[in-house]
Amino acid sequence: LNVVIGVTVWLAAGRVAGVATTDEPPEVESAPRATESGYVQLGLFVSGATVMAFEIVVTRVLALIFGVSAYAFTIVLAVFLLGLGIGALLYERWAARRAVRAVHFAWLQLVLTAVGVGLIAWLPAVPRWVLYLRQSPGLGFWELLLGKTLLAALFVLPLAIVAGLGLPLLIGSLVREIGEIGRVVGRAYLVNTVGTITGSLATGFLLISWLGTEGTLRAVLAVNLAVGLAGCLWLLRSIGGRAVAVALTVVVAAAGLSLDRWPPRLFINSDTDGSHTVAATPLEVEDQLRSTPNRILFFREGRNATVAVTETPTVRSLLVNAHPDGSDSDADMATQVMLGAIPLTLHPDPRDVLVIGFGTGVSTRSAARLSTVERID
Repeated sequence: LNVVIGVTVWLAAGRVAGVATTDEPPEVESAPRATESGYVQLGLFVSGATVMAFEIVVTRVLALIFGVSAYAFTIVLAVFLLGLGIGALLYERWAARRAVRAVHFAWLQLVLTAVGVGLIAWLPAVPRWVLYLRQSPGLGFWELLLGKTLLAALFVLPLAIVAGLGLPLLIGSLVREIGEIGRVVGRAYLVNTVGTITGSLATGFLLISWLGTEGTLRAVLAVNLAVGLAGCLWLLRSIGGRAVAVALTVVVAAAGLSLDRWPPRLFINSDTDGSHTVAATPLEVEDQLRSTPNRILFFREGRNATVAVTETPTVRSLLVNAHPDGSDSDADMATQVMLGAIPLTLHPDPRDVLVIGFGTGVSTRSAARLSTVERID
């Protein structure tokens, strides 16, 4: 597909009249101010890094809640990319009506942080909405997928649209003459791409392991808020404009700090199995949300999985990405023990054992109890 697009553009380029250029240097007033230029370079990097962090965080959380599957991952990612595209389209309409300056990006960062704080506040309600969606009798696969897509759009689109305004706005503030578009856009995308790579690596390999998903989102929003406030104080000339920026920053920061932390139940109430029963009343729906599990004994987010140990009055379970990997129920224990015992009884002299998927460790322990076994991988 990329090859087809490239060939099409190359063929079309030969039919476009070249832009007249001159060897005379551009006028001073046509170039961005030096202070703006420095801030724009910072903005290009931060925009790439934070957008990628947002994408990773919302995709990880919502895909987990919607049910760990390629469908869930795809719809959340598609909605986020759609939001970025809508943001770019809104910029095109905006730029046609007014001049674009770097300070607009600074204001945009404050708005983006406010929208992100709203996402932190409302995201814990997603499992409830998914469960209410499940209350429709005879709901088919595609109808359910459409409902989850609409939920993803409701929660993700506002953040993605505002984030999607950032990059085109920054590029627009740099371009002054049509003859310099190629050079300016190339450099801008270079800085933005470096930011994107940095943000993806830092989020996926470091921040989520250190801070958790919510902590990562809060940290990224803090960067957006700081960049926005710094830009307003640096680029605005009026004292009134600076005062408004400081006041907005304080309000948004206070709102973010006042929000409760996400409960671990948010990460284990997954719709993976779709086994919810249709409730007769809204009260029964709420009871379903609270009924299982009774206690969370362990919870931790890692680079590639979210692990929890839960307990009810009758069973203790290990969940990986909200999916039960094993428990101490009679049925589960029998399966796990026999998985380690039956293959070894069929071998005349088992010494080296390979266990694929550690799970709860019961199958491995079952294999280790055989006296002839010397090594287990």
